Amino acid sequence: MSVLIDFHAHIFPEKVAAKAVNNISTRYQQEAHHQGLYQEYLDLLARDGFDYGVVSTAATKPEQVRPANNWAIKLNQHPSLRALGTIHLDYPDWKDEIQRVYQAGIRGFKLHPDFQRFYPDDPRAMEMYAQLPEGFVLLIHAGDDSRYTNELFSHPRRIAKVVEAFPKLQIVVAHMGGYRLWDQAREWLVGKDVYLDTSSAAGFLDPAEFVAMVREHGHQRIIFGSDFPFRGPGEEKQILEKIGLNQTEVSAIMGENALRLSIFPRMC
Repeated sequence: MSVLIDFHAHIFPEKVAAKAVNNISTRYQQEAHHQGLYQEYLDLLARDGFDYGVVSTAATKPEQVRPANNWAIKLNQHPSLRALGTIHLDYPDWKDEIQRVYQAGIRGFKLHPDFQRFYPDDPRAMEMYAQLPEGFVLLIHAGDDSRYTNELFSHPRRIAKVVEAFPKLQIVVAHMGGYRLWDQAREWLVGKDVYLDTSSAAGFLDPAEFVAMVREHGHQRIIFGSDFPFRGPGEEKQILEKIGLNQTEVSAIMGENALRLSIFPRMC
């Protein structure tokens, strides 16, 4: 393999990591195998031979936007990390914040509609997307388990509207287009001009179904993600390698596809 990239990981400041990991583990009814810490993740990347990890967080309150982006800017300085910033639709200075993080070297945002409680096709969100620089990366969480939520913000149908409206953005939809909503992901996103990441999907779907989704969508638009701290990149890589894809597909998914995104400017 020429390059290994984990496109979907979360690192938290040490003072809040335990609480954050406990909250997301409880919310998604998954055991986290790791603690979500900076050095822990770097050690896993190095141990398992990964060239890069893409790390992100999402501000769930407007007042979290600037501190979270400061954290992303700091993480982005490490040569093995690429960090995505965050924005919140109720943050009053969101236009200035887009410019601030862009000038600091951030080339993408992570959006989590369910935690941030907005619909991806909300008119305010559409206005925000229109202000993003061409080629900006959006990693959008999609899907949820209907047993644990009464209101689903991140339905694949809504994200499909964003994909159609903003072809000049580089949009990556997490969890193969919709965590626990893979039938809906196939209806609305599979086959469209959008990237899907494998995080919290490859180990959940039936292997034959996962492989079918990859081939229906086109393996050139699938990107590997571990969803650390739920799993480490090496753990998730082993799942992908055994799931039934051929070596060309695995190599593309494990890193080659991600290199086309603007967060890797030196390697485009």
